[in-house]
Formats: sequence, C-alpha cells, structure tokens
Amino acid sequence: MKVLDKNKWIGIFAVLALLAVVGLAADMLVSSLIYHPDATFESIFYKILPAVPIALCSFSSAILLTCRNTRTTRSKNQVLNILYGLLTLVFAFAAAYYPFVGADKNSLIAIAVIAVIIAVTCILLSNFTFKETYQKIIMVDIAKKVIISTVIIAVICALAMLIPQKLSYDAMQMNIARTGKTEGPFNTTVPFLPFAGASAPVMTYLILLKDALPKLRFSEKLLFALVCLWTLAVIAGSVISGSMFLSNAVFGAIIGYIVVLATTKILNKREKE
Repeated sequence: MKVLDKNKWIGIFAVLALLAVVGLAADMLVSSLIYHPDATFESIFYKILPAVPIALCSFSSAILLTCRNTRTTRSKNQVLNILYGLLTLVFAFAAAYYPFVGADKNSLIAIAVIAVIIAVTCILLSNFTFKETYQKIIMVDIAKKVIISTVIIAVICALAMLIPQKLSYDAMQMNIARTGKTEGPFNTTVPFLPFAGASAPVMTYLILLKDALPKLRFSEKLLFALVCLWTLAVIAGSVISGSMFLSNAVFGAIIGYIVVLATTKILNKREKE
C-alpha cells in the first residue's frame, strides 16, 4: 500500500527543503522573531505531541496482538501473544514517560497509570474496531510499518546525539537574563536531530486508515492535511518555545519522512515477492 503519491512526496520535501534553507541561513533570526517563553508551548509541542507517535506504536503492537493471522502452532501463538503484549506495554510506558523526561521520581506513579490506560485503550480499540478479515490484514501491514519506522527514527536520533549540540534558544535567553551572556547556568541543548521533529512524519501512516475503514475513504485529503499540519505544528511550536532551532527541527522531519518512505517501499516490495 502506498502511503502517498509521488506528487505529495515531492510537495512535502520541497516545503521542508525551503524551510531548511531558511533555517540554515537565519536560525537565530527566526528564533528571535517568534520566541515566546511559555512552558505550556514547550509541554505541548516538544513533549506531548512527540509522544503520540510512540503511543501509535503501542496501538500497532496491540493490532499485531489482536489482528494477526493465528493459523500457526499453539506454542508459537503463545510466544507471539506474550511478545506483542509486552511491546504494547513497553511502547505505552515510553509514550507516557516521554512528556515527563527530566521530572522528579514522584511522577513515576502517574507515568505507570497513564501507561496502563494507553495500553488497555489500544488493545480494546484494536480488538473492537477491526473485525473483518480484510481490515485485520491491512492493519497488520500498517502496524509493522509504524513500529519499524519509529524504531529506526529513534535509533538515528540516538546516534545523532554523538554530534556536538548547541544551547537551545530558550537557554540562551535565560542565561542572558541572568548573566548578560548566552553561556551560563542554563545548559539545555538542542539535539542535532530532535526526536520531536523526526517522529512527526510517522503520523503519515494514519492516511492508510482509509483502506481499513470505509467511512474514511472520502477523507484522504483531510487526513493528508492533518498529518502535514501535525508536522508543521511540532516544528513551529518547538521553535516558538525555544526548545529547537528551525534547522534542527526541519532536518529531523526530513529524516523522518525519508525513513517512512524507505520503509514503505521496502516492505511493499517484500510483500510482492
């Protein structure tokens, strides 16, 4: 299944390329023009929205748990049930934990409760929403792509942490307010490839829901617009809050879309063989 046609991919990369050029040429200027130090902005666009693709992985694991073909040996089914059940919980915990990174230990109970709610919700949704055989086949295919893409993106972002990082614009402004210089006690840095920007393109897979849910077949353009706005919202919100620079956010999004495109093409090719 193709996620997007050629023209849409060209349009996405053209817009991101333009934003990347602007970022490379005027990162500091862009940040200075739109910077708004608001903790709510940072929480929503740099912490909560990036957690949604991880939660989507939990939902995808739940789909593999409830919708996969079970025509195999009993022992293999039991192993797969345990594996996909654990993956559902692990991704749910990761999604719940992401917004709380840097918080104190008192948040662990809240994280655990949120993780259980996410996992249970994902299992119930996957079990009761996709009952027809054709729906299960389609959703299992989507689920594999979501998980593989997100894991690859996470690994790439982790490896990019080895690249020297610069202070976030927010940290610079707080240091200037405190010491009059950009360097000071506030040392929050911006990853070269922030997961917040890189994970947003994973939401593109939601467009494929139209193939499994007939009621969404006439909403492809709306779904496409929503997932594009999602990526732009994460980029804009993170830059406005000073958590990321435009160039870092856009580079992350470009890598994310490349991973989504490559994963889709490779898995589709394997299915045809």
